[in-house]
Amino acid sequence: MGKSSKKFNPARKLILVFLGFIAAGTLMLMLPWMATGPISFVDALFTATSAVCVTGLTVLETGEFFTVPGQLVILVLIQLGGLGYMSMASLIVILMGRMNIGGKLILKQQAFKYDRVSLRSFVYRVAAMTFSVQLAGAAFLIWRMKGMFDSFAARAYFGLFHSVSAFNNAGFDIFGTDASGSSLSLTPLRNDAYAVLFIALLIIGGGIGYVVINDLWDKLKSMFKNKKRYLRIHTKIVLSVTALLLAAGTAVYFIAESGNAGTMRGMTAGQRLLMAFFQSTTPRTAGFNMIDTSALINFSIIFTIIMMFIGASPGGTGGGIKTTTFAAVCAYIKSAFKKNRDVNVFRKRLTEGTLTKAMIIFVLSIGLIAISALMLLAAEPFTIRQVLFEVSSAFGTVGLSTGITDSLSSFSKVVITVTMFVGRLGPITAVGALVSIPRHKKYRYPEQEIAVG
Repeated sequence: MGKSSKKFNPARKLILVFLGFIAAGTLMLMLPWMATGPISFVDALFTATSAVCVTGLTVLETGEFFTVPGQLVILVLIQLGGLGYMSMASLIVILMGRMNIGGKLILKQQAFKYDRVSLRSFVYRVAAMTFSVQLAGAAFLIWRMKGMFDSFAARAYFGLFHSVSAFNNAGFDIFGTDASGSSLSLTPLRNDAYAVLFIALLIIGGGIGYVVINDLWDKLKSMFKNKKRYLRIHTKIVLSVTALLLAAGTAVYFIAESGNAGTMRGMTAGQRLLMAFFQSTTPRTAGFNMIDTSALINFSIIFTIIMMFIGASPGGTGGGIKTTTFAAVCAYIKSAFKKNRDVNVFRKRLTEGTLTKAMIIFVLSIGLIAISALMLLAAEPFTIRQVLFEVSSAFGTVGLSTGITDSLSSFSKVVITVTMFVGRLGPITAVGALVSIPRHKKYRYPEQEIAVG
């Protein structure tokens, strides 16, 4: 029993499967008919990693360099990365009528031991909800893009691609570039308030996580049945932190960028408010932009880096340290200042294990960003502002950039590739390592105080 439990490592399996997706995507993107020109191994690897890790950073313009088959490969990689290999692999096994104990353990880790439904039911609900929402999003965008394309097929393709990309928080777009060669991202939809708000809802929906959506759905059903049912503490934290970040972000960008000629100056108050709301949504690992990111003032750049660092929520399609980790660290600091023995959130006491995991993820994440930034600063002529933003975007699997991605050297592209990969899987693998069966020692060393601070 001990030997088999040591051999089975969910975190290691997660890494291997994601590496498999990236390797397959890299090889496919290097096929001659996938692009309009030759593509190097490093660029193909970078693109495949960005897609699987639902980041959105690109060294080659997706809508112009890659052919339709190449874009479809990227779209499939986004879907696989967004759902997480554990849910997808388990679903395939279920459809084949079998699921071994290893698969169940992996899925339980991804689902955060979601005990209200069986594993089989959970996977079905994840898949059904994901594809239903993405199809609904595609239908809405097809309707809103009616005047942008001549054929229905083009509208359907663009609608589906951007719906999948938005819900998976991927940030890939296929609108191409403007006259200056800069990526358009979603700026063609900027004047359509309905499209902007709907895409923001897709991003938020994908980012809050499947556990939260399932919990909200169960709560809604209980209300119709006149039954009392309370939301889980996880759901309350995710919704509270998400709402706080969206509100704070909207206010900050509206105030900071309203007078910036490179971003929002010249817009009406309503347009500025809409752009500020979208700008507060997209750093939460989505990566789309409707204003020029490189033109943001320094205050907004630093604020965006903080938003990218926090990211989305556990079980969702985004990256970052996660909203719950951020909440746990803040609650711990607050409790320490008040000299409270317990760390309480919503009248519930957080466990010591939860707080330990949160602090480890927080510290390791800062360390990863610092090391990656130092490596880029040593290899590139860019400013610390540009480099720190790029690295934070890679770690948070966001995809926003100040415009330096396609100018990076091969060495720096590899650094960013590794940062994207570790940023997407690092927090999960850290938690996976910590939930393994502990080995308790039969003795403890004596305590000793040290001077800190």
